[in-house]
Amino acid sequence: INMATRTFSNSPYNLEGGGKVSARSTAYSDLDFTFLAKPGTGDLYVKTDAAAIKQSVYNLVMTNVSERPFQPHLGTNITAMLFENLDVATAMTIERHIRHTLGEYEPRIEVVDVLVTEDGANTLRAQLTYQIISSAEIVESIISMERIR
Repeated sequence: INMATRTFSNSPYNLEGGGKVSARSTAYSDLDFTFLAKPGTGDLYVKTDAAAIKQSVYNLVMTNVSERPFQPHLGTNITAMLFENLDVATAMTIERHIRHTLGEYEPRIEVVDVLVTEDGANTLRAQLTYQIISSAEIVESIISMERIR
């Protein structure tokens, strides 16, 4: 986590800090999962703030239960449900799994809405709306999953 500083007021009593009182505001950053290197420097690209959180949300939703070592309960198991007939009960189960996983493992957001629909014969579409707690920004993510067998 990268910390930025924001000035709130000037104070004549704080002689060492130049007369400024400041507080930290959180800036989120994460490596871009494409792992592409920047031309010239060779550094990896970095995602920040809403883009970093959006990438984390996608990762959590697409993770299967028991897929991560030492975190056996993390994940939604959506890929296992892709071959189920998508009816109201299956859609509600997927929505519940997504809400639970994001609520448990992504403390930077508050889930506003999750809507799961069938988008074509072999595609499942999850539309997620969430609020980033530190900035009150509302973000919408659409995750499409396709059966390929």
